[in-house]
Amino acid sequence: MFMTRLSSLVLLLWLSVCTQAGAAIRVVSGLSIPQQGSNTPLAAALYAPDAAVWVAPYPVISMLPGGGAAISSVDWAAQLLAGDGYMVVITEPELGGSATSYHTAAKSGIDFLLSAANPY
Repeated sequence: MFMTRLSSLVLLLWLSVCTQAGAAIRVVSGLSIPQQGSNTPLAAALYAPDAAVWVAPYPVISMLPGGGAAISSVDWAAQLLAGDGYMVVITEPELGGSATSYHTAAKSGIDFLLSAANPY
């Protein structure tokens, strides 16, 4: 448990040093994206860099909240990454939390970003 908290603290410090503090970002929360293979809707949120600061195409990061947590548990990291020029999608896996559901959720988020449904 101590190592998990220490790792989170190190990540937070690294992100705060390496990102543009206060950079404007664009956020679309409350998304429902199709799950790869079944089209079952998955809850998601999308974070994009400010188009006035960063030029597309943007590098993509697919994030997943761990341990059955909500999107809000990793929202802070997505905001920092978007402020540094990354497009981030956070996707909640199906209930049950198997390794397969996490893998499918990550791929579904990337599929959404590459689709015409992506607002950015």
